[in-house]
Formats: sequence, C-alpha cells, structure tokens
Amino acid sequence: MDNSFSNLAGFKHFIENHTHLTFTDYESLWNWSIQHPEPFWESLLDYFNITYHKKHEKVLSGDKMFEKKWFQGMTLNYAEHIFRHFQSGQTALYYQSENTSLKAISWDEMYQETAAIQTYLSFEGCKAEDVISGVLPNIPEASYAFFAASGLGSIWSSCSPEFGQLAIEERLGILNPRFLFAVPSYQYGGKKFDKIQQIREIKSNIPSLKKIVWISEDVFPLENNELYLKDILLCHSQADLTFKPLPFDHPIYILFSSGTTGKPKAIIHRQGGILLEHLKYLSLHNEVNKGDKYFWYTSTGWMMWNFLQSTFALGAIPVIYNGSPTYPDERTLWEMAEKAGLNHFGTSPTYLSFLAQVNFKPGFSYNLSDLKTISSTGSPLTLENYHFVENAFPNNIPLISMSGGTDVCTAFVGGCSLKPIIKGQIQARCLGAAIFSVDENGKKRWEQEGELVLTEAMPSMPLGFKNDLNNHQFIKCYFEKYENCWCHGDWITVTKEGGVIISGRSDATLNKSGIRIGTAEIYAALGKIPEISDGLIIHVTGNLQESTLILFVCMKTHQILDENWVTLIKQTIKSTYSPRHIPDEIYQLKEIPYTLSGKKVELPVKRLFDGEKVNQMVSIESLRNPASWEEITGIFLERKNKKGNH
Repeated sequence: MDNSFSNLAGFKHFIENHTHLTFTDYESLWNWSIQHPEPFWESLLDYFNITYHKKHEKVLSGDKMFEKKWFQGMTLNYAEHIFRHFQSGQTALYYQSENTSLKAISWDEMYQETAAIQTYLSFEGCKAEDVISGVLPNIPEASYAFFAASGLGSIWSSCSPEFGQLAIEERLGILNPRFLFAVPSYQYGGKKFDKIQQIREIKSNIPSLKKIVWISEDVFPLENNELYLKDILLCHSQADLTFKPLPFDHPIYILFSSGTTGKPKAIIHRQGGILLEHLKYLSLHNEVNKGDKYFWYTSTGWMMWNFLQSTFALGAIPVIYNGSPTYPDERTLWEMAEKAGLNHFGTSPTYLSFLAQVNFKPGFSYNLSDLKTISSTGSPLTLENYHFVENAFPNNIPLISMSGGTDVCTAFVGGCSLKPIIKGQIQARCLGAAIFSVDENGKKRWEQEGELVLTEAMPSMPLGFKNDLNNHQFIKCYFEKYENCWCHGDWITVTKEGGVIISGRSDATLNKSGIRIGTAEIYAALGKIPEISDGLIIHVTGNLQESTLILFVCMKTHQILDENWVTLIKQTIKSTYSPRHIPDEIYQLKEIPYTLSGKKVELPVKRLFDGEKVNQMVSIESLRNPASWEEITGIFLERKNKKGNH
C-alpha cells in the first residue's frame, strides 16, 4: 500500500521540515531514525503534543544499552494522556461479551469509575510504586483500575482468570501487591467458571495483599478485607481524577514472560517509553487516527491488552471483547465489527486460518465498509492467510503483520504505508528500531537467516526484572550473547526490500486461543506426578479448529501410559495452570530428545508436526540421544497415516 496522505507520510514531511533533510523513501527515513536516535525520539514529543510538567534535561544518557536512561528531568503521567481526550457525552469505548450485546460506554462513565477507584486507593494509603494487581477478563473495569493506579504512580500487573492458581501466584507473588481486583467467575465458550475460592486462596498465600475488590453484579457473602467495586463507585461517585507528575522512566506496569525457559520473568516497563512507543506504532505503522474504532482480540495476561489501552491516548476508541472468538460461531466478532463500525481489526494467523477452513467470508456477509486494516501477531502469517483476506473482503484491506514481544510491549517490525505489501514478509523495521540479522559472531547478514538484534536502545526497553539483583538476569537474558546489543531470540531474515521474515523463536510459547503459557510451566505441572520422569510439549497450529497441544512423556519404572495416567496428567495441568492448555494428544517416549548442550529439542519437534520436511528438522549429530528423534519421527508418521486414513 502506497498512500501519500497517510500518517507516516505526514510524519516524514514533519521531519523533513524540522531537519531540512529530504528522505527519498521509507528506508532512508528509517536509517535516519536509528542513526540519530536522540532527535528522532525527541521529535515525537512535538509530533504527538506530549503533555509534560517539567522539560527534560537530556534525551539519552548512559554508556551501555542496559543502562540507558531516557528524558531525564522530564515529568509526565501516562493516564493524563488517556483522559486529555475526554469529551462529555461522547463514546470512550465499546464493550461486548459472550452474554452481553455491544455497548457504548461514555467518557463520563469511564471518568467517574476511574476517579472513584483512584480515590478509594488513595484513601487506603496507596502511593507511587505500590503494586495494584488484577485477575480479570478483558472488561472495561480492568482498564479503569489500571488508569486509576497509573494516575497515582502505582504499578499495575494483571493475569487472565483462565490461569490456574499456581500460575497466578508465581506471577503476582513476587510483586508484593497491595490490592487485588478480581471477578468471582468468568465465562468462556458458553461455560461459566467459578473463581471465588481460588482467589481467596491466592490472597491467603500472598501476605502483602490488603484487600480484594470484587467486580461483580451478583451478591455473595464477603469475608474480611473484601468489598464490591459497586460500593466503591457509590461511595465516591463525585470524585475527581488526579495525575501525579512522574519521571519519564517511572514504572508503569509489570508484564510476565511466557515462562518457556523457567519461571516467568517479571518485566518492569517505563511509563514514558510505553507512551511514546505506542503512539508511534499505532499512528505511524498502524495508521490509527483520532476517532478510529480499534479492536484487538486479547486477554489481560497478554501484552496486546496493554497495547490496546494506548489507543485511548491517541484519541481512538477501543472495542473490547470478552470471551471466545468463535462462540457461538465464527460470526461473533464480525457481527460486533459491523455494529461498531470497526476501522481496525487485530487478530492472529490461527484465527484467519480457521475462518478460511470454514469458508467464511466476513466482508461479503457484513457491512464492513469502515474497515481500514487487519493486523496480525502471535506467529508469522502464511501465504494462505494473505490469500484468504484478499478473497474474504470485496475491497482491498491491507493485512499487516507485526512482531515484537512482551519484553518491549510493542512491535519491532510491522506496517508501513509507504511500501507495498509483499506476501510472506513483514513490511518494515519500525522507526527507531535498529533491527538487524546477525550471525554467531555478531556480523550483519543480508537476505540470510540470523539472530534478531537491536543495535540501538529504545525507550520502551524495560527497566529490568523484579527482584533481579544488579540486573544480573536481565543482562544475561538479552545482552550476554552480543556486545552492547539486545538479542531478542527470534530467527529472522532482512530482505533486499527492507522487509523482515521471521522463521521462529529460539524459545517455545504455547498460545492456545489467545492465552499464552510457557512450556516450562507445563513441565512444572508434570513434576507433580512422581511417575513421570520427563516431558516435552508442542503446539501444532494448523488452524483454530485443529490447533493441537501434543505432549510427550517418559514414565518411570517401566510404567505404561494408559487412560488413568492420561486423565491424571490432564487434571494436574488443568488445576495447576490453565484449562485451555490441557494436551489434546499424549504419547509415551523412552527418552525426550536433547541437544548436546542439554536443551530440549522443542522447536524441531514442533516443525516436524507442523508438516515441514523431516530432513530439515534437526541434525542427528547435534543430539545427545539420536534414538529419541527416531522415536519421535515414528510417532509423527503413525499419526499422519491415521489421519490420512480418516
């Protein structure tokens, strides 16, 4: 797509006027943005009219990338940028759930509820850098609690209620939160799940938690230090919002890594960096404008929920959905899109593959004439995904692939209105993101696969990890492999057009129906069963209907995997972590395949079961136990034959 009237084109002219330079194309603008990071990031302050209470003394300071400080001396407040778009009587957001129709929520209602929550927290002694937590579905009240905390300078952190008790306690327990906003139950796929007892047990196991604030229309007996949100709203119905001026690098929220290589890391994000980065991506790379209606299917436990909140700061109108994207059927989200007059639709390749499989063409079934973009993340788009979107809508809607991570709560690579879309490629490296593909020695590669690195700092890079003395784990995680470069863990190719092809990740994340969980967490659950000596889990993502979790286990003392063991394994994973991460298929192995360096061979096994060529999966010489790969391959072939016979 080439649009000379796009937001990105407007920014290009803005920079040309300010620098008296001429940029012939997007790549020349991108090169300037990474070669001159200080004037680039400073220019965004003016371009987005950032409200600050005290001006910065210096844009960037610090020698090593992990020590960088941004806009020192500046004070501002993220939540203030949300509510500077307040318009009495106008719609602030749209909300729909499985059992409620689309509802427009006014700025007045959002302001009043946020102010009431903030006033309550303030009366309870909540202060800057206290942690406010939530175990909440994707509901408006989750946004209100986050904004209330942010206005005070407190730190927000949330989990999806679909996580099991241990998964929630592992995350929130290390943060020492003071308050917990929670729901007594949630609905998914037409089924209702009770959470009251689990939430109370979580509170009893996290000593720092002072009170539970229940978000519920239903009434049930409360225990000590529990109250209803509706009572807070009634008590503080005339409250006003306050926005505490905070340093640019002040913590805004803590997000958790997937837990692939161990316990989830608690990643601390900075408010100013998140504000600037999200405005940059949403406006310049996603072409979102003030008044646009923006939807992304997400949960509160995924960074895209946090990303979605920043659409308020742009003056756009978020559209929030709570529930299964395919309940009761594939029409659900598109009926909502028509009613809302949606402009931007955010999803995953898995969902697009599902729509293609059921031969559903939403653009011909609904009036989606306002739709301007479809964005996707979570895994690389396939050529079939592009073909589906081409055929599923009567007009040409750009399909934008974006990729980044929880680590930076944004996309490094994504959309670009100044370049054509090339199927199979992500269009561009984002402005200010010095992305390169490098070999094992850190030498840049062109049109060859290599490690994704950033050679320049970005303001949305995190402050570090919670409880990480001297940033030891933080440095080890991102900066150990290459000198003064952020190594992200993706395997990429930078094309001659400046596009990016992502081949996969060096870790392995399970992402079933929008709920992410790391393989290490499944292995921790298996550790509760003494008779299981080892395990390996993969997520086969052909399409949403056949999206399959496959678990391989090794049993101790010559045990045979029978239906009783299968039932126990599923019950253990369900109760410990997440009902949506119960394995669909379980197989017994003599040995789990390991590399010579002692790493489980997760990604090659996933690629094998995803249908890639067997001889491209793994080098047998690189395995500590080559016979295990033969066993895995045998299961794959037997499974393939059975499916073929059906």
